[in-house]
Amino acid sequence: MALNIADLLEKEGRSLNSGLLSKLLGIPVVVISALKGIGIQQLLEECAKPHQPSSTPFFTVPSTFDEVLVPVTKKIGTASRYLGLVVVNAA
Repeated sequence: MALNIADLLEKEGRSLNSGLLSKLLGIPVVVISALKGIGIQQLLEECAKPHQPSSTPFFTVPSTFDEVLVPVTKKIGTASRYLGLVVVNAA
């Protein structure tokens, strides 16, 4: 994950613990400033590394939604319960 506009956080006297965020999300997090070019090389290097899928899902949809989600996911041709939930919420 690339977190842009990090320089604005610093300007406000704030900081971001990208290591902790990475640990909580289970994915690499790189703080960047696209405008200033800060962190871009680190982001490119991180993207070039082989990464293993997370062992735990980032988002789970409770089975109580199956009555609504199963028909939606079949209709849109996906097995993603999250995508089904997004479609239902957009309707």
